[in-house]
Amino acid sequence: VLRRLTEPQWRDARKHVISMILNTDMTHHFENVSKLQVFYELEGAELGAYWRAVAAQDSQLPERPAALNEVDKRMMILEILLHAADISNPVKPFAIYERWAEKVMEEFFRQGDRERALGLEVAPMYDRALADMPTAQLGFVEFIVSPLYLEILRFAPGLDQTIAHLLENHAEYTARAVA
Repeated sequence: VLRRLTEPQWRDARKHVISMILNTDMTHHFENVSKLQVFYELEGAELGAYWRAVAAQDSQLPERPAALNEVDKRMMILEILLHAADISNPVKPFAIYERWAEKVMEEFFRQGDRERALGLEVAPMYDRALADMPTAQLGFVEFIVSPLYLEILRFAPGLDQTIAHLLENHAEYTARAVA
C-alpha cells in the first residue's frame, strides 16, 4: 500500500499512523469524547446530512463537508475511529463480545497475578478473587464505550445495528450481574 509513496508522503503517512495508534491509549479516551462533542456542535449538521446521504446511497450526494477537507479534523476523526475500533467488543454480537471480554479479563488477571508476585498492591479489577466480569463489563459499557459510540452515532446514523448490539449486550450483563 505504501510502496508507491514518495519519501515525504511516506514520512507523512508514517507520522499519521503513529499518531492514530498512540491515540488508542485509554488516557486519551475522555478527551476524545469531548473533542467529538465540540466537533459535532460546530460541524454536526453538515456532516450528518452528508453521511445520511452516503448511507442512503443517494445518487445526488451533497458536496463533501469542508471539515473533511481539513487535515487536522480528518486526523482527529481517524484517531477517534481507530480508538473506537480498539474498544469495540461491546458493539459486536454477544457471543463474540463475551469471548473477547473473557480474554481481556484474563489479561487483567495475569497482570494482577504478576503484581501480587512482586508484592505490589493489586487493583480490584485485576484481582481474580474480587473481580466480577458482569459488573466490570457494565462499567466498561456505561462509562467508556457508550459515551464514545453515542457521539459517533450522531455523525454516522448508519450505525444503528452497532448500537443495538451495545444495548443487547448491556442487558445481558445486567441480567448476569443481578443473578
